[in-house]
Amino acid sequence: MKTFKEYLVESEQLKDFKSYVNRLPMLKAGMEVLKKLEKFGQAYIVGGAVRDIITGEKDPDDIDIATSVPMEKIESLFKTHEI
Repeated sequence: MKTFKEYLVESEQLKDFKSYVNRLPMLKAGMEVLKKLEKFGQAYIVGGAVRDIITGEKDPDDIDIATSVPMEKIESLFKTHEI
């Protein structure tokens, strides 16, 4: 089974995933959060952003993340955000 990222990288619409991410500030920020979280557990982009990316009908306007990282760790990683 392919991961979501593998699917995106192989899709015709998103041949250059990195430039796609860099073009969308919201998605770029979400990917940076994922990178931090993945050091401590699993983390995935979920929800409407996934639908928007896959269908290509519109750019995601918010990013939802599901993670297995404990809340205490999240709070220590993102001290400037109130959770």
